[in-house]
Amino acid sequence: MKKPEIIIIFCLSFSIIFNGPVIGEDETGQSLYRAEQGKILIYSGEAVVCVTINGKIAKTFHADGGVYYIAIKEEILGRAAYIGFVDFKSHEIAYEKKLPSDLADVSIKKMMATGDVVYILAGDQTTSTGEGKLYRVPVNTMEAAERPGVLDATLAGEDVVLLSKQDTGICVVKNELSVPVSLKGEEPVSIGGVMDARLVFVKSGDETEVIDITTGRSLYQYSAGHEYLSPGDYTITIEAVDDAGSEQEDREMIFYKVFIDGLEAGRTESGPAGLPREFRMNLEANRYHLVRMERWLLKAGKGRYERENNIRQPKSQQIFIPMNRIVKLIIKFDGKSYRYDVAPVYRQ
Repeated sequence: MKKPEIIIIFCLSFSIIFNGPVIGEDETGQSLYRAEQGKILIYSGEAVVCVTINGKIAKTFHADGGVYYIAIKEEILGRAAYIGFVDFKSHEIAYEKKLPSDLADVSIKKMMATGDVVYILAGDQTTSTGEGKLYRVPVNTMEAAERPGVLDATLAGEDVVLLSKQDTGICVVKNELSVPVSLKGEEPVSIGGVMDARLVFVKSGDETEVIDITTGRSLYQYSAGHEYLSPGDYTITIEAVDDAGSEQEDREMIFYKVFIDGLEAGRTESGPAGLPREFRMNLEANRYHLVRMERWLLKAGKGRYERENNIRQPKSQQIFIPMNRIVKLIIKFDGKSYRYDVAPVYRQ
């Protein structure tokens, strides 16, 4: 058997959580093994073979004709984490190697293996964001390389699919391909599963988004509690409004010019500062667009609108337009700074 490379996704925390026995099953649901404290029981026909593991078993995964495991051991200098593999034919530990010291003090959430690669997902108990680091550790050298900002991971065939937090937002990533996630639910975002090694189901509460990670497209979005409005004459609606209680004068008359990808696309209607102003446009789906707004204020003494100074102008925003949905960009001004929110549009 080839020696696998190990990729580890982890976040720092302070204790390993072990949730009791782990049972591995084959495709028919038949039990293959059972992991307990300090041992792995292998079901071989009518017999049960016990393989002793030194340490506490934190996680296991069935692949490559055996079971991978992570064991936490108490040593003179403190706890240490080990990766090992038990072969189902020989009923022996094929190898066991020490992992980077960080992994002795994390909460391991998931373990996966395919081909010559093992993936380990661990969660951060000290933060609510769920972000982690992706560690790549070849077993031959045990030299780790890390990648920050990983929220979740799963397998799509022999490839690993990541849910990653990037500057543009949360994205599904496979190799060099990245697809933005448009879910804006209040619940944490996670990968719900993969179909046909390409359709990735991303979940947040009762909302689900379906992404084709092969073509790089966000195909569909559905919710148990809402119905999304399908595109017709427009794919994006932009709403600009001053927050109630801001330093703006309610009687001020303003409007916004809208620039898309560097070109002037139109303007909102004019109205008092506290009145929401809306602009709609049909933009090409499945790509980013640069949206820039210009705030114009009516100068009563001059009887005309003039562009406000740069300090009171909103910054440009990159907005991803998914397929089969309408995106709403909400821009709120409190008299000093702007706040931006992107959300799907629901059918009333």
